[in-house]
Order: sequence, then C-alpha cells, then structure tokens
Amino acid sequence: MEKSFVQWDADGQTNASLTELKQLSHLTALEIHILDAHIMPQDPFSRKLDRYRIFIGDVWDWFGNSETSKTLKLKWSNRIYFSNGIKTLLNRTEDLYLDELKGVKNVLYELDKEGFPQLKHLHVQNGPEIQYIIN
Repeated sequence: MEKSFVQWDADGQTNASLTELKQLSHLTALEIHILDAHIMPQDPFSRKLDRYRIFIGDVWDWFGNSETSKTLKLKWSNRIYFSNGIKTLLNRTEDLYLDELKGVKNVLYELDKEGFPQLKHLHVQNGPEIQYIIN
C-alpha cells in the first residue's frame, strides 16, 4: 500500500480500517503509512510479518530505499499507539527512525528495555531533551 492510501478510518465506518489488517492471518509483508496515530488499534499487526516498512506519523515520506527488510518510522509525540504490537515490531526492527522524542532522555532504554537486538540503523530527529542514545 506504499504511496497509495493514507485515509485510514478508526472504526471502518467510512473507509478501510486498520483493524482489518489483523484479519489477514497469512500476511508476511506490509508497507503502510498511518498519518494519524490516534486511530491505531491496540495490536494492529500480525506477528507473522517478516518484511515491513511501517510509517506512523505525518512527518515521513516514501523517498529513498531502505537497506533492510524491517523498517519502522515513528513520530514519538503520539505515544498513544505505543502498544504491545508496536513493542513487538520494535524488538524486530532493523532500521528505526524516530521523530519528536519529547520527554525522552535515554532513547534505547525508554523505548525497549531489551536493547533492540536486531537494530542495524538508527535515525533520530527532533529530540531536544535526549541525553543518551545508550547509557
């Protein structure tokens, strides 16, 4: 769905809903951009995702190619979507982009206490309160 659809609906009344993704039990690859994190369901993505490019927030675009098969871009100011499903993706993400890290002082510890075992690339922008990437 790269570059093709961003008008997700919270409850599926007028447009496609993110909750529908959970019904795709055999889905293993996904490219999606969710502009409004407030419409994220609690656990939106299948645990079977092997490849993904998931962008959450209105600051990201599709320009450039990712060097890895598991890319996650998060606008952190929308902490409302930081559910178990997103935490699972963070633990498996290889290419992580973070924006607006307000209130975050120790990036890796505050986001994932397990230390991002698969992380290969980290891009942080707009984080004026950051004191440590790794402490």
